[in-house]
Amino acid sequence: MKRRGAALASLALAALAALALHAHAAPATAAATAPCVQVRIGEDVAGHLDCLNQTLRAAAASARPGASPLVTAATTLDPLQRGQPTPAALRQRYGDAYGRSLVPQRPQPHYLPTPFAPAR
Repeated sequence: MKRRGAALASLALAALAALALHAHAAPATAAATAPCVQVRIGEDVAGHLDCLNQTLRAAAASARPGASPLVTAATTLDPLQRGQPTPAALRQRYGDAYGRSLVPQRPQPHYLPTPFAPAR
């Protein structure tokens, strides 16, 4: 008889433990699938960033894993396709100041004297 009572008590304890475990697991799964809720009261909006994060997270999860970022696509282009000058064009523009100055070489303007101007 004592065995039967001990077995019944252990069975009841196991059932309570399983019920408690199920009760703790149920809210976590319900929170993971909770709908996105936005509340607007007057001019105030609450919950809009949570909905945006949820949408972006779902989009990122379903994105193609093999898609390359734009950074790698931009680095494979040559300088002219990126809109940058080539080293030869920079040497031509900077002249003897190439590698020494940030100011491009500008020759001094050559003005011819006008015959009607007064002498200086």
